[in-house]
Amino acid sequence: MPAPSSLPEYVYKIVLDDPTPFLPTGLPVSELDKKDGFIHLSTAEQAPVTVRRFYGDATAIYLLQVVYAAVEDKIKWDETSSGTFPHIYDQDLSKSLNAKNVRKVLECRRDEDATWDGIVEKTIALAQ
Repeated sequence: MPAPSSLPEYVYKIVLDDPTPFLPTGLPVSELDKKDGFIHLSTAEQAPVTVRRFYGDATAIYLLQVVYAAVEDKIKWDETSSGTFPHIYDQDLSKSLNAKNVRKVLECRRDEDATWDGIVEKTIALAQ
């Protein structure tokens, strides 16, 4: 699938555990990413929907703000039932996301009785 006509400045990897200790060398690859053979990413517009869909029960998540230009050569845009998403394809996925291409780690939290509505959007907007 071809890339969108307007490429994002950043793409986001969503994880449940604090990734900061792993970033100097590389983020551990999730079971889903291992199974699928690529690293799942989202654009700023897609991230809130991804969080609600796959992390709705979590009360804390981390967004790795990845510099698109730093990983562009490894990105393929794949069509899914939910839209066209950026994915990293690489020989060694465990070294694909690290301190060289992750600009920031953004922590998002919600109260137990709250939803994710607006939280992810606000966090991403403040990090630009």
